[in-house]
Amino acid sequence: MNALDRIVGWTEKAVTAVSVLALMVITLVMAAQVIWRYVLADPLLWSEFVAVYALVWVVFLGAGMLGRRDDHISIRSFVDLLPPGAQAVFAALSRLAVLIFAGMVVVLATNWLLFGRHPISPSLGFSTIWVKLALPVGMVVLMLFAGRDFLKDILQMLRGSAPDTDTDTGSQ
Repeated sequence: MNALDRIVGWTEKAVTAVSVLALMVITLVMAAQVIWRYVLADPLLWSEFVAVYALVWVVFLGAGMLGRRDDHISIRSFVDLLPPGAQAVFAALSRLAVLIFAGMVVVLATNWLLFGRHPISPSLGFSTIWVKLALPVGMVVLMLFAGRDFLKDILQMLRGSAPDTDTDTGSQ
């Protein structure tokens, strides 16, 4: 489990760095667009594409990071009424459902990337496949985090102790 924890930790740092960089790019490019459009009266034709493409990456990497912290939207009203052992089972089943869903998205997105059309971005001059790649990458990140937590849940249940059902499983 230690090797998996190290991989998860490294992935979390890398995803955070890329997301912060993308958010900085969005901010700087949009600020430049405002200056060029309204001060210099010469709009940048590529700025909106860069901002949107960077935002796509932020969204899908962010989905994976929410999985790391177990912060995706959930309604726990029913589960909170159950005894701790049953709550643990539902937590493990929830993580398994996330793994299955994300795995299905990875398969479908990979098929889309391999066999779909990927036009060249008109103002940036590169294939849109690089933008579309954010979907399977984000889902693989989500699978890594959910898979690690699912394995921890199962190992704790096999040892006879209830898994941690606290929703804050973020950085330690």
